[in-house]
Amino acid sequence: TLAPSKKTNRPTSAPEIALYLIGHAADALYVPQLLASVDGAFDYLIYVDTSKDKAAKQAVESWAAQHEAKLRGYDLDDWPDGFHFGKARQFAKEKAEATGAEWVFWLDLDDVLKPGAVERIRMQAEAKDVDAWGWIYDVKGTGRFMRERMTRRGHGTWHRRIHELMHFDGGSRLKPDNDVDVLHMPKDDKSNHAAHIKILWEELPNFGPNLIYLAKEHKNCGKFAQAKELFEMAVAAMRAEVVDFVNQIELYNALADLAKLAHSRGDLLEARAKFLEALAADPQRREAYFYLAEMACVQKK
Repeated sequence: TLAPSKKTNRPTSAPEIALYLIGHAADALYVPQLLASVDGAFDYLIYVDTSKDKAAKQAVESWAAQHEAKLRGYDLDDWPDGFHFGKARQFAKEKAEATGAEWVFWLDLDDVLKPGAVERIRMQAEAKDVDAWGWIYDVKGTGRFMRERMTRRGHGTWHRRIHELMHFDGGSRLKPDNDVDVLHMPKDDKSNHAAHIKILWEELPNFGPNLIYLAKEHKNCGKFAQAKELFEMAVAAMRAEVVDFVNQIELYNALADLAKLAHSRGDLLEARAKFLEALAADPQRREAYFYLAEMACVQKK
């Protein structure tokens, strides 16, 4: 479908934006709410279907036809060595950049943009001094954290089989924006934790940072003692620089999760110490400040 978007009421000189998605049949039911929340934020819609069942692809095509969106769809459903999130997302990103759009951003099919985000995204696209924007990711069971989200064409490359991250070279200018929120799995009626844990253990020898995500999966399953141990291992590994990369965002997330686990146990001293370590890792993140302020108010009472 190649037709103008109904909500594209901007000057022709405005930078073009492409949204790229990967998905599979199980997430077909989420497609309408996702695309309704992001309608007006993009000029091109790229969808890469990763499963043999085309239910999700059909849902995307149906929405695009109804809303006259510029859709370009692809099939990437042959994975003889097992599914690889990083390769699928990189394929989609390259197709998005091939549209000629100045900016590209990604979402999962079970994501939803919170109100006000569409206008904010359009404002971000006007920036001259930024090559990659980070947005808040609000994930049920994990919390709120910053994720790389929208990139200028030619910046950033996806890596890793699961819980993938984008790598940037030294010339990319990154900036977080705490005012764009993405809600993940707003209808949490599915669980991939067991499958994710299996893949993470398989990948662990080569990808040390997956310790963080292995810890998160255990935390989401309610296995808090194991999660604490894994988070501590991840922090120690990153600080010792024995993993494949040292990531400021991931270090913050691991320390903040350790703080939350301590808080849930009633260990306020440990929670405060870990939140302070998290702020030292990434002072621009707001969440830890709010937790510390709340804890201080409770102690005063």
